[in-house]
Amino acid sequence: MTSVPDTVRQQTQGSPLVAGAIAFGVGVLAASVVKPSEMEQQAAGQLRDKVEPLKDELKQTGQDMTEHMKQPLSDAADQVKEAAAEASHAVKDAAGTSKEAVREAADTVRSEATDGGENRQPI
Repeated sequence: MTSVPDTVRQQTQGSPLVAGAIAFGVGVLAASVVKPSEMEQQAAGQLRDKVEPLKDELKQTGQDMTEHMKQPLSDAADQVKEAAAEASHAVKDAAGTSKEAVREAADTVRSEATDGGENRQPI
């Protein structure tokens, strides 16, 4: 039992997070063993009474912020949807144009291949 502090010190040396976690655990253990005094209980009660209105006020503020942000967020989502739809149409149009250009080129190659290139115009 007397070697416990030395063992803990050796194992946590160079590891401040581990040392902090152990110290926190020891503090929690000590707090759970020691009963709060009457003054501490009164102070906690008074603090609870003062915090309760703030809790309700913060809750209301959060609800108000949520309500105020619904419309701008909805508008932004609609704008993103519209931009995505426009981009999709642009890609489809570009793909259609590319397909048409490929067809025309293929037709040109086919026609040149079938007539032996006799009607080919110089570049």
